[in-house]
Amino acid sequence: MKSSINADAEKLSQEGLSLDESIIGFFKFIDLAHILKTSGIKGACGYAAHIIFMVLFILPFVNKNIYREVVKNNDRVVSKDAVYDFMKSTSANWMFFLLQAAVVLVTFFCSLLSKKRFRVIIFDDTPFKKNRSKFVELLARCFDHILQTHFKGFRLLNMAWTDGFSTVPLGFILLSSGNKENRYQETKKDFDPRSNSAKRRSDAISTAVSGTLKLFDMVATVLLGRYDAVVFDSWFAMNSVIENISKKAPVVCMVKRNNQLWFKFCGMGTIEKVYRELKNKKRGCANIIGSCIVDLMLGKCKNATSIKCKIVFVRNRKTHDWIPLLCTNTSFSDQKIIQLYAMRWNIEVFHHDVKQFLRLEKGCQSTSYDALTAYVTVVYIQYMFLAYRQRLKEDKRKMGIGSLFYACCEEIKQISREEAVLRVCADAIREGHAATGRMVNGVKLYTQEEFDAAVFSALANFQQSAGGSVEITILTLIERQKSIEKLGQSLVARLRAMQNSEVQLAS
Repeated sequence: MKSSINADAEKLSQEGLSLDESIIGFFKFIDLAHILKTSGIKGACGYAAHIIFMVLFILPFVNKNIYREVVKNNDRVVSKDAVYDFMKSTSANWMFFLLQAAVVLVTFFCSLLSKKRFRVIIFDDTPFKKNRSKFVELLARCFDHILQTHFKGFRLLNMAWTDGFSTVPLGFILLSSGNKENRYQETKKDFDPRSNSAKRRSDAISTAVSGTLKLFDMVATVLLGRYDAVVFDSWFAMNSVIENISKKAPVVCMVKRNNQLWFKFCGMGTIEKVYRELKNKKRGCANIIGSCIVDLMLGKCKNATSIKCKIVFVRNRKTHDWIPLLCTNTSFSDQKIIQLYAMRWNIEVFHHDVKQFLRLEKGCQSTSYDALTAYVTVVYIQYMFLAYRQRLKEDKRKMGIGSLFYACCEEIKQISREEAVLRVCADAIREGHAATGRMVNGVKLYTQEEFDAAVFSALANFQQSAGGSVEITILTLIERQKSIEKLGQSLVARLRAMQNSEVQLAS
């Protein structure tokens, strides 16, 4: 299968859609063809599944989308029917496909980490807006609790793994609304209840709580030992979620200051009562106000079952108010609980990056719920590739996914005029080496003047296409590349590197 990926990538390159070697290496690393097959994802219209997936995968890196590359492009590599039949497949298990790729990547990242490094699983949702759509399947009226407004679309429930540097999406559910009155569209046809399409639609109209528990059940045993805690914000801090997840892993979350959760600490009460009864509070500008061990009551009666947990009260630097953090593992220190919860921010960065750079919301115009699920999966695999590439090439904790995305775009786009000149220069250096070299004690030597004359002579064939003098063209390119560096090296630096590797100048 891995050898076929090389052959298919070469075929795509001949047809005008080039894949960078790092992308091909990533497909081999996750064993793309195998996990597509085991997930029930099949090809369409005579095209293999991994061929169609490669075409969808490469689109944002060449500044195209499905509509421009597949629908309107007469020179398309894969037919339009093949792409849409592939994405709308009722047998495809996209959730299992994403999880298989994520497990490979998480296992690899864990092998690079020390045992002291914190690793967490994060749950969060983000708006998946389709405000201009009318006929998208299961389109619903949803509420954005950040902007406090309603929108048309879905709530995208995400589960991700992070070590504080790399973030790997593990699973997702495009949540519609369980209330039929809030849905603009229903399912377009009836599906076999045993099919993956029917299961996806059933999950879409379920609650966020049931979706969260289902996603966690998928990875609880598969990633056992590869995470220290499950982290989420106050929107998921509910009795049922905390109770079910804490049976398999420690939970760290923020608690809302309302009467939704009840605690037993100097009597029954809400989180505000716990704070009032807390002794030895640190005053002033202390970041940690205090902590205590309490019983989280799973009901409001005194005889209800409870979970022993630890509450850490943290100072809000902006308002100087207090923020309660709950942890179901009472042996964790206050600092560790704060550090674990701080890692939750990585999923917010993930949401920003997939929307800003990978066109999560606007890249697919299909009205099929299956096609939207497939497209989100492809986007998440693209993000995995960027995280994998970032870990291998730029493990300096400085470059974000956004800048890495743009660097990758520069690498795999079609050859530019500057790159063409650079390649001609490389060929010219080799020809100059052969034309001017003189053997002295087995070493080829020549002067700087001889070398320059040979290079510009070899560039004569490029003069007509350059539209002017070769010297002026080269100088213009050099000046341009001084301000726009490509992959960290200017044109001058790259020419000098080739010159040093090909030629030994006489002193």
